Amino acid sequence: MWLRIIQIRLATYLGERGFPLAIAQAHGLGWGTDKAMRGRVVFPLTGPDGTATSATGRAVAPDRTPKYWTLPAATYPKGWFNGAGVALARSRGWPLYLCEGVFDALALLARGIPTAAAVLGVEVIRTDWLAGLPWLVVCFDGDEAGQTARVKLAFAAEAAGVTVELLPAGALDDCKDLGEYWERHGALPPALVAHWADAQGAAAAPEPAQTRQEPAPARATIEPRPMLWGDALQACEGLAFDAKLAAYTLSHTYLEDGPALLAALEASLWETVATLPAGDALPVDLALDIFAWKNAAFMARRRGA
Repeated sequence: MWLRIIQIRLATYLGERGFPLAIAQAHGLGWGTDKAMRGRVVFPLTGPDGTATSATGRAVAPDRTPKYWTLPAATYPKGWFNGAGVALARSRGWPLYLCEGVFDALALLARGIPTAAAVLGVEVIRTDWLAGLPWLVVCFDGDEAGQTARVKLAFAAEAAGVTVELLPAGALDDCKDLGEYWERHGALPPALVAHWADAQGAAAAPEPAQTRQEPAPARATIEPRPMLWGDALQACEGLAFDAKLAAYTLSHTYLEDGPALLAALEASLWETVATLPAGDALPVDLALDIFAWKNAAFMARRRGA
């Protein structure tokens, strides 16, 4: 009887958010009954090979804090929700759709996309787990933190030899993340549906595990990865001699303004470069600023030595 009550509670909560119980059970979700996990929906966390390492619990009561509680990392190394999706993506040559939150990844899984995983926060991401992936689609939240983190992750993944694409924030239709989009529409953004179909060699995407009607997938594209900082540094070396001479003069101005300005300038230039698609030409004025900063930073290091 008690197990039946737990199952009903889990099914009720997930049903209110548009998720079928069968999908939850297939991916190890449960209902917490002990200590800090009591009254929480529990998500198993695993390494990239699918080995369970920890768990996180999502509070059901709206006023309960913290909203998520994860087992102590000192004893239970933090993993990803559906970390097994990493190994599957490697073996099948499919994209890994990497999300921030567990319900974002659960939405993809409910739609029949098995290579979805959630990192549970963007502060520290195990980028070494991405090694060997053929393809990564970053599906982070539409807020500033998520959009900044997705660019940083794209840089790290590209450096590891992974092809990277980004889900545009506009694809979320003013929702904060994929989980909210699923709750509102009962479907994934059409761009993702189309992308998954293409990833399987133009085959139709698997039928969703739920019964709600989905709109026909519009043909849409995922954003190409942004220009890498290393690409920009290399591109500014192609400036004409006169332009480099002017940049050297500007370098001394930056140098005299001190290390704080240099650091702020680097961050600003880095963010600007990240708005440019890979393969685009670097604007001349931006190339001048980067070249000037690069030389000022070099001179600052020499002075420190």
